[in-house]
Amino acid sequence: MKRLIILVIALLSILLITRMEDYLGQQDISKLAMDKDRVDYYLSGFSITAITPEGTVNHELTGHHLSHWQKAKQSLIIAPVIFDGINPAERTQISADEGRVNQTTQVAELTGNVHSEKPGKDGQNGFKLRTDYLTYNMTNREVSTKAAVSMTTPSGTMQSTGLTGKLDEDLLRLNTHVHSTYQVK
Repeated sequence: MKRLIILVIALLSILLITRMEDYLGQQDISKLAMDKDRVDYYLSGFSITAITPEGTVNHELTGHHLSHWQKAKQSLIIAPVIFDGINPAERTQISADEGRVNQTTQVAELTGNVHSEKPGKDGQNGFKLRTDYLTYNMTNREVSTKAAVSMTTPSGTMQSTGLTGKLDEDLLRLNTHVHSTYQVK
């Protein structure tokens, strides 16, 4: 009986010491250096306009949600829409499910259901582009992708793998595996 009481006291002592270590260990967490990446700010239902030194609109960025990491100079945007260009009647619109913007390089990487639309000159129909991934350089207005691309114009449709282009020059270059279908009038 004596041995049983000593065994129970020993087990209770071990249990008590373990609980004390857990309790004291929790108290020391505040002393640890927290070097985790943190989101500096969130925006919801936002619109940001970039203005050139001449006072004209370079591009406008809207979206449902923006998370920004100031230390990394990166932003994550849910449902981004980019309106590019000065003249509202000729602005290219690019939308996607998600976008990441590097604030240092001003490059947006748009992923998931990427759509781009540009009205034509003098009120005519322009083009509509669809892909899964698109890189857009907001500084020099260049777009590129290595993903499959489908483009619709007033004269027909085109598909390719990969695309590069300069929006300032109305230049789009389809890279490989190009297929075109034109409407005969």
